[in-house]
Amino acid sequence: MAAAPRARPQETHPLLRPIELRYLGGCAAAAAVCVLAALFPQWSEAWLEQRSALGVHLFTEVFSLAMMLGMAALAWNDIRQNHGHTANVVLFGWVLIAALDTMSLFSFEGMPGYSPAQGMTLTFFYHTLARTIEAVYLFYLALLLGFAGRRLLWLAAALVLAGALGLLGLGAPALPLLLYTPQMGAGMSATGLGLQLAGIALCLVSAVLFLRHWRQRPLLLSLQIAAACFVLALSRALFIGHFGTLDGADIAAWLLRASAYALLYGAWHQIGVAHPHQQLLQSQRTIARQTREILTAMAEMPVEVVLLDPALNYHYANPAHTRRTGMHRKELAGTSWLGQVPYEQRDLVLAHLRSALRGQHVHFDLREEAGGVVLLSLDARAAPRLAADGSVEGVLLTLVDNTEQENTRLMTRLSLQEAADLKAALDAHAIVAVSNAEGTITQVNDKFCEISGYRRDELIGHTYARIRSGMHPPSFDKEISQAVEAGQVWTGEICNRARDGSLFWTQTTIVPFTRSDGAPQQYITLRTDITERKASEQQAREMALYDELTGLPNRRLIVDHVQQACTSSSRSGSHSAVMLLDLDNFKEVNDTQGHDQGDELLRCVARRLQRNLRTVDMVARLGGDEFVILVNGLSSERHGAGEEALAIGEKVRAALERAFNLGARVVHTSASMGLSLFQGTGTTQDDILKRADMALYRAKARGRNQICLFDPSMQTEVEHRASLMSDLRMALSQGELQLHYQVIVDRNRQPIGYEALLRWQHPLRGEVPPLAFIEQAEQSGLILPIGTWVLQTACRQLAEWALEPAMRRRTVSVNISARQLRDPDFVGVVRSILDETGASAHLLCLELTESMFHEDMEQSIAKMQQLCARGVRFALDDFGTGYSSLGYLRRMPLDIIKIDKSFVDDILTDPNDAAIAQTIMALAGTLELRVIAEGIEAPEQFEWLRSRHCDGFQGYHFGRPVPAQDLQDAAQAL
Repeated sequence: MAAAPRARPQETHPLLRPIELRYLGGCAAAAAVCVLAALFPQWSEAWLEQRSALGVHLFTEVFSLAMMLGMAALAWNDIRQNHGHTANVVLFGWVLIAALDTMSLFSFEGMPGYSPAQGMTLTFFYHTLARTIEAVYLFYLALLLGFAGRRLLWLAAALVLAGALGLLGLGAPALPLLLYTPQMGAGMSATGLGLQLAGIALCLVSAVLFLRHWRQRPLLLSLQIAAACFVLALSRALFIGHFGTLDGADIAAWLLRASAYALLYGAWHQIGVAHPHQQLLQSQRTIARQTREILTAMAEMPVEVVLLDPALNYHYANPAHTRRTGMHRKELAGTSWLGQVPYEQRDLVLAHLRSALRGQHVHFDLREEAGGVVLLSLDARAAPRLAADGSVEGVLLTLVDNTEQENTRLMTRLSLQEAADLKAALDAHAIVAVSNAEGTITQVNDKFCEISGYRRDELIGHTYARIRSGMHPPSFDKEISQAVEAGQVWTGEICNRARDGSLFWTQTTIVPFTRSDGAPQQYITLRTDITERKASEQQAREMALYDELTGLPNRRLIVDHVQQACTSSSRSGSHSAVMLLDLDNFKEVNDTQGHDQGDELLRCVARRLQRNLRTVDMVARLGGDEFVILVNGLSSERHGAGEEALAIGEKVRAALERAFNLGARVVHTSASMGLSLFQGTGTTQDDILKRADMALYRAKARGRNQICLFDPSMQTEVEHRASLMSDLRMALSQGELQLHYQVIVDRNRQPIGYEALLRWQHPLRGEVPPLAFIEQAEQSGLILPIGTWVLQTACRQLAEWALEPAMRRRTVSVNISARQLRDPDFVGVVRSILDETGASAHLLCLELTESMFHEDMEQSIAKMQQLCARGVRFALDDFGTGYSSLGYLRRMPLDIIKIDKSFVDDILTDPNDAAIAQTIMALAGTLELRVIAEGIEAPEQFEWLRSRHCDGFQGYHFGRPVPAQDLQDAAQAL
């Protein structure tokens, strides 16, 4: 038998253990059912019609087959080395028995394999063989015997033997008649009866043997199988006693047999899956606990600990260091630690670190001051980091931050002046209130009165309960009180109610001031009105999460069915699911073959969906090419329900991949699906559909033709994206977008031009990086007005610089998105901007990327040639990182190739990057193009590139992107 966890040895062994009593009670109950069913076989007539009874029979047969195949699957996947022979027996036995039961089921009257000529003879033949083999198989297991050899061979043997017995029953009609003779009353022959009685005897013997195994070695598996053998014997006895009739006794026999199989499956599942899974979970919990303890210890260390490799790049940094630098450990990994050192001290620090690499222990200070303020003061100690063999494999660096202590004296002196300036600024721009330790308002400014609608005398002497909206739970106010009473600054969003009853939202910061004994003295509350922003966020949330759906046949019907599924699942405990389905290329079919063909495709899809769903499920069509499927009767366990729903969805998805015949045309399509599980009435129908819609969005984002199951992180992601896009739509009109310019120098470090870089300074979010909104802007189409504004602003700057002798010859490079380049009006927009601003076209350089030419290459080159005729120049940005083709590179009217920063970063240390950069410069020389290297941050990189005849240079080494008005100072600094 398969191994199971050994029970604890007991000093005394009672006659019957509690668990034996439970199983004995179960067996007694089964015996009672058997006796009652035998005495009162007509009990089912009041409850079930004959057709329904046949349905019960079919259900129990299918359930039993599922249990047998489940046990075979567990045996197939049993990888324990010392249980291979037993697993072979289990696999061989259940596959053979399941195959014979399947033949019996399909030869039953009303099934596809039924033969009127043979009647039930063949059915009983297969059934008797299955039961006989089952009894022998259980007895064989009870003897603790096994099969040696490969598992695949025993699986094949079972299938071959089953096939041979099946053919024997079909090819030798006289053989089944030995067991079942229609002319003999009930039909069972003496041979058939003998085999059935022998099977009952073997089952009872097996039950006794397994019970004996349990008493000798208390494995729950043995006790469960013993109980199952006993119940199987009862089922057979009841079957023989009422053979040839369809009454309550037969139904009881079927149900007893199904329950026995459930016991057998539970036994094998417990030992083959549940117990190993519990051991795995315990190991994972132990590892996680040890990892948390180590990380907690490192996180609590006040000293910064840094491990450097021999190249002085980061290998590890503890949380104290990452908190001070403001960079995550992943961002620091592989970068040079010297980048954290003030530039003027790098040579000295480098010498100290090299001494550490030679095995010495060194101590040095890092200090940086500006305008009388200590920006950085670190006490540093470096020691060699030794490998297992004693060699130096890096540097162990410990840093103690003394910056705060250094600045304490200066901050004390400036604090009074800053407080006075801050008060004036706050009164002018913020909603300010002061309250005492009891929470009574003592001061308010004019803005507080204006937004609340109360006069000053109506507020002073009262608490903030006067403007409390009631929109927050009591725990919210309790959280604020606990924080500020503990001396902590609390920041968050609060909904307030004005005097006229209207609600207004504020971004609120409560700053507590305490006495010397730590008790609160007063609280200063600073508020910013964010009512409009909250309204915009709410509107964006509704737009992202709510969709006006129309059902098929109508919306009300599908919503009603979802509501019914909620109620039904609440009673039954089972799960249901909503699948939102969208055809991936329906627009292409509509555009290329016409709306008639598109409509026909939708009809075909609807029919195919109905054919591939169960009768308990429902499919409806929403607008356009969207369908929704309601799946009922899933597992009561959420994980199992998810797997069942995904299996149904995969069946639907595979069905829709098959070709559709639309008259003379054959159309291929696929579908993306979003799936949302639900149980009970706790979730509204709208929320269920919204979640499915969000999951559908994720499936499309992953590449289409996929199924995605909803998880709560999607809702947060959609809300954030909608809020960001809402703010971006207003950014242009509110002047939040700016252009910064980064200098481009020649070989002599003289400025020759600038690259215009977009910046978004949001009033609440702060500076939003381009990577956070450019892609969404391109997807939504906002990139077109934004791109036009960038071109207009850059060209106006060019026109202004044309009036300054020092700037008139310098170029401006502007990045162009793929959406802009594909815009039919792109050439006209650029020309009109040049005409409107008066900028010199030959000083304007438009930067493109290789990925823009994956589609419509010919049209893109034609647009470039039209603008080149006007004098505009073009640069290929990020060369070598995308789709590179010398063929199109030769045909494009380019002036400049830009070497991407990813190649420049390691140009001094990585021979591959160095070779790529040199190859790009050689290729540019052959094509008579100029080369500009991006991302230069070190003088060594500049000298390396200059020595290899690079034409232009750009990066933080020469200057960071700055506003146009600061360029003159930056140019002088160079």
